Amino acid sequence: MKKVALFLIISFFFSGITIETGLSNIDFNNTKGSKILLKGSLSMPGIKSNAQPVEVYQNPQNLDVGFLANLGMINITIFNAQNSPVYQTSANGAANSHVYISTRNMSAGWYIIYISNMQGEYLQGSFMMQ
Repeated sequence: MKKVALFLIISFFFSGITIETGLSNIDFNNTKGSKILLKGSLSMPGIKSNAQPVEVYQNPQNLDVGFLANLGMINITIFNAQNSPVYQTSANGAANSHVYISTRNMSAGWYIIYISNMQGEYLQGSFMMQ
C-alpha cells in the first residue's frame, strides 16, 4: 500500500498537472520560476494591444526578464525596501530576448523591479528574497 501511495504522489508531481488554488495556479512543469505580477503600461511601438510586452520570473538565483515584443531601449532598476536602487541596467528590449539578473547577493526582504522606456512609461512589480 505504501508503494502505491508513493507512486501516486510521484506520478502526480511529474504528470504536468496544473493545480488551481485559491491564490494562484501552480504548474509543476514550470521551469521559469515564479511569475512576478507587473502593473503599469509599456506601449509597443506601432502596435496597439492590452497585452503586457514583458514577463518577469523569479528563480532561486536570478530574475528572468523576457521581452515579448520589440520595445527599443529599456531601463531596469531594482529597489530595496528602503527605496534605494540595488541594481540598474539598460537593455535593448528586442522581441524574444531576455535579461537575466543575478539575485545571489541580495539580502532577504522585499524588492521592487521597475522597467521603463524612453517615453516614461513603466511596469513595476514586487518580489521577496528569502
